[in-house]
Amino acid sequence: MRFSPLVKNIFIDGKPVIKIIRQKEFDKQVKTKKVLVDVDVIAKAFTFFAGKGHLEGAGLLRGKISGEYLLIKDIFCCENAESTTTNVKMKPENFSKATSIKDGNYVVGWSHSHPGFEVFMSPKDKSTQLNFQAMFPDAVSLVMNPFGKDGIDFKFFRYKDDNLEKIKYDFLVSRDEQT
Repeated sequence: MRFSPLVKNIFIDGKPVIKIIRQKEFDKQVKTKKVLVDVDVIAKAFTFFAGKGHLEGAGLLRGKISGEYLLIKDIFCCENAESTTTNVKMKPENFSKATSIKDGNYVVGWSHSHPGFEVFMSPKDKSTQLNFQAMFPDAVSLVMNPFGKDGIDFKFFRYKDDNLEKIKYDFLVSRDEQT
């Protein structure tokens, strides 16, 4: 049997020598290793969440994949979310509004506050995160306590291989500083 040169490089003795990944498997893979978050996003999130007082707040993180980074360039603050001191519920129209912004970014995750509490993912938060990652595997959650005992406290979370992990992040300063 004759094979093209491409096939000869893929199979040896009828066995594949490279890993073949099906599209469905690829679509489910996390492709980014770190978060690169614009410092203005953290400032905007802090201002919004602190302004809610001791009620939880919610937002949608907007950005894109850039190399090994999940780049977060904006947060869409959900002004009309229903919230208590321990729960927040985003309304569906927030997703429509956040995705209709035409600036090259798209929804890459979500954010919520734990005012006065530790920064962690509750069982309900974990379920929400799994739903986000079912739509976009690289999606992250930003959890922020604007009133931490040592100041603002926040962390990024994402599932990888069925384990919830804290995601490392770097800061992006997109405006020029005048000295």
